[in-house]
Amino acid sequence: MMMMRITPLAQLFQQGATTAEVSVTPGNPAYVLLKDIQNVFPAASKFQCDNRMLEFMTVSKERIFPLRIPIQPGSIIQVVPEPEGTVARPPRNRDRLRATSPAINQHSTFSAPSSPSPTPSPPSSSPASSPTTYPSIAKLANSTRTPVVLLKSSENVQLLQIYQKSVTLYESYMQSIQFGLTDYAQNLFDNFQLQYDIFIQDLSIHIQHPELHQTMQQMQERMTATFQQTTGRLSPELARTPSLSVPLYELQECPTSRLFVVLPHQNLLLSSISIPPTFRLHFLCECRANNNNSQHEPNPNASSTTGERQSSQCSIYSSACSRISVSDNSLRAARQAHLTSHGGYEIERSTEFFQLYGTYLLNVLEAFKKDIISDGFREPCPEEVAASVSPGSISAAAALASYDVQYGVQQTIEFLRALPHSSSDRPHVVDMKHVASFLRNSASDKVLGNLFKVQNQDGVVDWVCRDHFHEMYPQGTVVRPLHDVTVLNHGVFEEQLGRLEITLMTQAVANKVYKAMGRAKGLVQELKLTLKWEVPSADIVALRDVLSLANVRHLTLWYEPSTATGDFMNRNKRSGPLWDIISGHKLHSLTLEGYTGLFSKVSKDVQPHGLHALKISECVDWKKDGARVLEFIRKGSNLAELRMGCTDIEEAYNAILKVFRTQNTTLGSDATLRLLALTTSVADNVTVQFSKDGPIMMALCASSLTSAILQGATCLRTLHIRPKMNRALVGYRGRFETIISENQDLIKLSIQCQPSEFVELFQTVRSIALGTRNHVKILNLYRDRNQLRTTNIRNDGDTCLELMSLNEPKEALDALFEQYGSRLTSLRITSVKKKSPKSYFELLESATRFNGSRLAELVIDIAAVETEGLVYLQRVIVRSAGLTKLRLDITMVFDPLADGPEWVQFIVGIGRKLTEVQMVKAHAAQWQEELRGYRVPAVEKATLMVQTLSNQPQVMDHLKLIRLL
Repeated sequence: MMMMRITPLAQLFQQGATTAEVSVTPGNPAYVLLKDIQNVFPAASKFQCDNRMLEFMTVSKERIFPLRIPIQPGSIIQVVPEPEGTVARPPRNRDRLRATSPAINQHSTFSAPSSPSPTPSPPSSSPASSPTTYPSIAKLANSTRTPVVLLKSSENVQLLQIYQKSVTLYESYMQSIQFGLTDYAQNLFDNFQLQYDIFIQDLSIHIQHPELHQTMQQMQERMTATFQQTTGRLSPELARTPSLSVPLYELQECPTSRLFVVLPHQNLLLSSISIPPTFRLHFLCECRANNNNSQHEPNPNASSTTGERQSSQCSIYSSACSRISVSDNSLRAARQAHLTSHGGYEIERSTEFFQLYGTYLLNVLEAFKKDIISDGFREPCPEEVAASVSPGSISAAAALASYDVQYGVQQTIEFLRALPHSSSDRPHVVDMKHVASFLRNSASDKVLGNLFKVQNQDGVVDWVCRDHFHEMYPQGTVVRPLHDVTVLNHGVFEEQLGRLEITLMTQAVANKVYKAMGRAKGLVQELKLTLKWEVPSADIVALRDVLSLANVRHLTLWYEPSTATGDFMNRNKRSGPLWDIISGHKLHSLTLEGYTGLFSKVSKDVQPHGLHALKISECVDWKKDGARVLEFIRKGSNLAELRMGCTDIEEAYNAILKVFRTQNTTLGSDATLRLLALTTSVADNVTVQFSKDGPIMMALCASSLTSAILQGATCLRTLHIRPKMNRALVGYRGRFETIISENQDLIKLSIQCQPSEFVELFQTVRSIALGTRNHVKILNLYRDRNQLRTTNIRNDGDTCLELMSLNEPKEALDALFEQYGSRLTSLRITSVKKKSPKSYFELLESATRFNGSRLAELVIDIAAVETEGLVYLQRVIVRSAGLTKLRLDITMVFDPLADGPEWVQFIVGIGRKLTEVQMVKAHAAQWQEELRGYRVPAVEKATLMVQTLSNQPQVMDHLKLIRLL
């Protein structure tokens, strides 16, 4: 027999004679968020069930934020009324309310909703919650408390499998809607519909298990209704653009607005239709309609409006776009989404741009034409005109003069409709960093379009124009004080992006900066802070408080802890304030530098947190503190990136990988970790990229071919081997075969080895790569400044050799010159005892005799050279057509009368390569006479040099022949 239970879709709440359903968030246990309840009953703050008060959920006796209460299956939770004397606020979302009926409890808690519940909060503000448990099967019975259905496993195996898969698809669908992944959610719904069709084909289910059929039908209806409500916030045109609802975390750090249109250049509006139009890209101000801009007010006591809560529950894309899809009356009555007062940006590679974003632009422009009135494109104030002039944009005043926005929109729509359609009608996801690459602007002209980046309490980002920005943050009382204190301390404040970078020398100065930040709540979103005194724990407590008040999302902090007696005595607790910052559920990313002891100097248990990224510079003692690191990963509901040093990367990686897989299998929830970087030393580090199924890409630097990480790796993209103690690698052919065969996506292989191993090891790896199916392309063998490399291992012509240090055994150098002398691209010859310069020149001339020379850089710095060697050197230089750097620095006792003929022949032979000659003044006349009749421009512009070495018995003459491009 099998007895299984499913998490209900909604929980019933009642206040007076009004009953409503509120969506349930899956978990262990499942729960309902307080803010979702308050969307229906605004005054709700206390709850009871069966004459007992319900407490908010806690972890280690501390409440979990956002506040939530556990569900009560089969029961109705009563909303405790407010005390007498208070004004009761009417319920919200009246379409979700229904009259209380005794029949409610006679049905499953999986009751079909009368209309969908509000969309949950975006992932950036999601609290740390218990991992989702995938329910197995739902049931209906006569009990009014948690009914179950008993099924015989032997007779219903297929039924159970279909039902379980359907429930899993349902939960994944609801989570996708929560995260704004509407495109992915549509695929999940299609798969659910396939399972549903198979399920209902069995007519016996209607007779034997009518409750299962009813539950499947309820899930289908709820999925449809939820999608309709989510896309209902957008206009019909924008709802067809899935990319608008993708809440990329990277957008928090991308200095570019996400809503844009293209309009024709104003000079072409009246031009002949035969002239191809020139377009400029314009960004839209995302000001909130229905007075929603109150949610950005820096006043911490300001009450939230209905629009605030609704917009905070949208994804950052859909929340922005929802402001376009409001009625004309709403636009006239409140702030309207409009074009910014900016001249726009020229579009480079316009053909490629329209191929990628044509569908997106068409949808946005159709919504823009329908819902935005033309007077929203107002004349700019003088300050805006001055601020908008840049090398990449035209004057805003010129852009707006005699410009009919509606006509320009219509022209653009007609142009886009006339473009040939691509093979796929689905619009591309809009990557704003990629969009910015198409815009023509100077390095100093950031792609902002006169917009300012602001955020609300939940971290939802909007880009608004200058007027709306100063309405939220008054210049005189909020922005200016913060700007002044920043300049006073030689910091940098980018108000358009909400970035503050500052170094503070004392706590007194820090308090002034903190005060200004607290007054400008939400203005500073990214803070890079350096504290240059020995910082006691009390000062970090002050920082903790201001970070929470100022709503900072990204923090880079450098400081060293105090060594005073009090702090030293409490050193094992000094990391407590830092963990309070981490568990505050507001910070998205933390980069901690200079400080050591984050995981060791703390006595608190790890609390649930909302960090997306943690980067620390210290090396964690994995043996002592590894368990706390693993608990930190488990408690992070949004943790996507972890970078840290540790004493044992092999043990750390295997332990973290085990936690990742446990989260995906045993606990039944998708692990959020996407990037892991562990470092022990320069020779041992690993960076791994994860998908929900596990590691998908790895870059590894290992000091041994027997590394535990290397032995188990199957997704290597780059591999760097740096063996210790100069260990030979030529005998490891079998190991290299295994590595290449098991890592089909391996692209780059770098190996540090002795030059005497270059030839054999290069040929070994190349033969393996050519003999197996793999993607190895780049191979680099190196030691000091010598390297043998190829950018395409399958093309022998791409191999090149660089020898910038010749202090190697004669046999090794002979082998390299013989095998790869014609591939030599860089060569440096200095005075060495092992081999005369003439021998090198002769080897080089022999290697390039038939295959030519690829030399691009030649540096010769020697004390003397035999005149016979000049012949070989001249031949090599003449053969090197690609030589771009030639330097000859030869110091010797030199007699131009005795050695003149050979040197004259050498100088004339390489004359075309020379750009400068430096000669000793004492012999300049003789050189002029010897070179008379030869066309050597460099000699004609010779520089005379006088040098006397007093410590020598005679004057040393220098001849320097230099060619520098």
